[in-house]
Amino acid sequence: MGTADSTVSAEVTKSADEARSLLDEHTRKTVHWHFSDETGSPFWLEK
Repeated sequence: MGTADSTVSAEVTKSADEARSLLDEHTRKTVHWHFSDETGSPFWLEK
């Protein structure tokens, strides 16, 4: 692999890591919203 390939790979890896972190945060917030006592759906809270 040449230098250009290594740079692109590092950039892609960094972008993927950042995207994964944002998705994880969004998922945690979504689950909290739907299952918390304050904002959750009665359908799910009763289960």
